[in-house]
Amino acid sequence: MPKVEPRKPVLKLLHLISITDMKFCAQKMFEFDKVLHQMGVQKHSIAAEQAAMAALTKKYKKKFYDEDEVYKMADEPSKAYSADSEI
Repeated sequence: MPKVEPRKPVLKLLHLISITDMKFCAQKMFEFDKVLHQMGVQKHSIAAEQAAMAALTKKYKKKFYDEDEVYKMADEPSKAYSADSEI
């Protein structure tokens, strides 16, 4: 029987990846890091990672305002620009 060489892998560049897929992968990585931290394998603090995940999984809602816009006049500038009388 002749020896058959294995095929080379076909590499594909993913141009379009959805934000949902990226968010899902980040959540899975965070869960894995959290388990490793609980097992004592990772010794670093995961507080910064938890804060990033909280921001990533936050629900964003468009906010509508029923209030009228408030216009405030700027304070009147002072007339003395410098203590130097030559200016």
